[in-house]
Amino acid sequence: LGFRIEIQDQTGKRALHEAAAANALRAAAFLVERGAEIDPRESAFHAPPIGWAAHGDRTEMVQLLSRYSRDLWILCANGYVDRVREILTENPAPARDITSNGHTPLWCLPDDEATAMQIVELLLAAGANPSAKSEDNRPAADSARRRGMVNVASRLETAAASSRP
Repeated sequence: LGFRIEIQDQTGKRALHEAAAANALRAAAFLVERGAEIDPRESAFHAPPIGWAAHGDRTEMVQLLSRYSRDLWILCANGYVDRVREILTENPAPARDITSNGHTPLWCLPDDEATAMQIVELLLAAGANPSAKSEDNRPAADSARRRGMVNVASRLETAAASSRP
């Protein structure tokens, strides 16, 4: 009808954000097929469409968008090991990202400990800093331990100890 596929509101929210939030799989697939940007961030929550889907527990939508998204944080948190491996193989730099509150992707792990361990190994191999501390002076190992992931916490502590001079 002549509308631009990337039309957005004043916050930068686009059609793919709306499709993701509504779990409108056919609409999202249509947008992706026609070249919609996969990971644009809107300003209200600074989230890409896959983030909207993950926040709303839209599992099917997260699965669809995970094939295209390069948002390492959300892919890690949702346990997409193969996609994380693919992204880090192409460019390991995102593993070393640190947020303003001191978090690295090592804080964004799935609930399943075996999958979380695979993600941790990928992140560490790509240069993630296991010694990084959050604004409350806690490492990622503490976060894993609070979530009941004792083996992951132990692996992160070992990696942190071996990375110290």
